[in-house]
Amino acid sequence: MLEIQQIVNEEEDVQMKENPIARFAARAMIEAEELVRGNPGLFHTIILDDWRQVRLIFDSECSVTCHYYEACLETCYHRQLFPLDIQEATEQGPLRKTLYDLTSDKDKFLYGPERFLPCKTISRYAECFIRCILLDEEMKEPVKLEEELELVRNFLVVYTDSPLGCDEVAAAAKEQIVLAILAGAPEEQRKMIVISLTKLGWDFAKNVFV
Repeated sequence: MLEIQQIVNEEEDVQMKENPIARFAARAMIEAEELVRGNPGLFHTIILDDWRQVRLIFDSECSVTCHYYEACLETCYHRQLFPLDIQEATEQGPLRKTLYDLTSDKDKFLYGPERFLPCKTISRYAECFIRCILLDEEMKEPVKLEEELELVRNFLVVYTDSPLGCDEVAAAAKEQIVLAILAGAPEEQRKMIVISLTKLGWDFAKNVFV
């Protein structure tokens, strides 16, 4: 019995190393709970993602009304709560609660109009994946495409005020992404998407990762 448990533990360790989201899930839930408790009514959904390092994505009242503009530095609640992202993980830790400034034209095109990467409603967050997969030239490479789809599979909703609950909100966003890219991709890319989704465990009948 001990040998079986050791094998299970070893398999879980491997999975967590391959998927950094799993490694930080419990901590992210605690962080999200503290944010929500300290800022009543502000947050609608908080997502854990490995988007340019493991970080929290904030769907709040700010995200609902946000458009890219300089004044957000003075008026945004997120800017008051979170520091700017300075890249060095040693200074900010491996789980980011920071604002990654979208400075390049490519980033603004794919992930805007919000000024900061983590400021996204759940719907806008899904749209960023859709735009990236359909419009970024790098997504024509099978390896890059599969890496992006793996991010879709792995992201977690760690808080939501929706009565549906975290798992259902995440599943709905993933379904939105997958159906949109399958519908919008040209034939050759669509074939690559189907191959990658199959490898990653997408159930095409139920429209869910299993």
